[in-house]
Amino acid sequence: MNRQRRPHPDCQAFVKTVEELRQRRREELTRHQRPQSDWRYEPKTFTYSQFREVYSSFPALRSGKLKKPPSRAIVMEIADYLECDLTERNRLLISAHHYPIQPYRSGETLATFVRLAREIMQFVPLPAYIINRDWDVLDVNEYLLAVVSITRGEYEAIPVEMRNIIQIIFDPHSPIYHLMHFDHEHWRRFAQRNIYGFKVQNAYCEREPWYIERVTRWCKLPHFSELWENTLIDADTSPTSDAAPPFYLSTIRTATGQIIHFRSLFITLSDEPYPQVVAWMPVDHDSHAAMNDLGIPIPPGWMLGGNGAEASG
Repeated sequence: MNRQRRPHPDCQAFVKTVEELRQRRREELTRHQRPQSDWRYEPKTFTYSQFREVYSSFPALRSGKLKKPPSRAIVMEIADYLECDLTERNRLLISAHHYPIQPYRSGETLATFVRLAREIMQFVPLPAYIINRDWDVLDVNEYLLAVVSITRGEYEAIPVEMRNIIQIIFDPHSPIYHLMHFDHEHWRRFAQRNIYGFKVQNAYCEREPWYIERVTRWCKLPHFSELWENTLIDADTSPTSDAAPPFYLSTIRTATGQIIHFRSLFITLSDEPYPQVVAWMPVDHDSHAAMNDLGIPIPPGWMLGGNGAEASG
């Protein structure tokens, strides 16, 4: 009598997790709890036969012929097909004996790191701000307030949902939108670079509730949907004339009409990227002088030794 073969002990948890998630997706489709999506020019059904096309070795793994779970890269492809959120993706990774994607900090742990980020931000003699994983602005220093010409009280009065980098860039009601949007083509490249950065930094969060809520809200803003849909994270979104590797040039106009060209300096506090301090470094002498005029104490002899001349282009 033939005995039914079972997965190798090292693969049992992975096979069980895959089958559970695959069945959950099928039930969600049946109950109309999940919109129908396409896969390789056909509707995604999450059936066993279709899944075997995603991971052709799954029958051998399920029958015990394979003794090791798939590589991390293959697990990530499986998670993409199964439309996993971050929790489900980590379940797959752990069941296949791979390290999980570190969840973002929250609660008291986040608060502790924000306190440290504030100390760093106040120490840096440049306009600076703190952002979280969703690019919400958690705090700004007085030098940044000087550049955008608003008081601390006016900043605190900005609605919380508007204190977000993407929101600030695209929302005409943002108090500094007009300082960035004085040249549409330049603003467009700047906006697209920020969309690209947001997508890259949150590549595995597309099905997280906070991510869906943010993108849904931003889609109501002018030009956002067009740039969002046309910005792919596997494509180069910046023309070479606007790039000086490894930093990108950005521009803002102060309320007094001075133009400041800057590059962003990103300061992380540990091996996790957020919360993060972002500081603006002037890249030419005119921008350096404009910041000094605003009371920003950049050392008189300090200047980047590279591409300052490019900023006037």
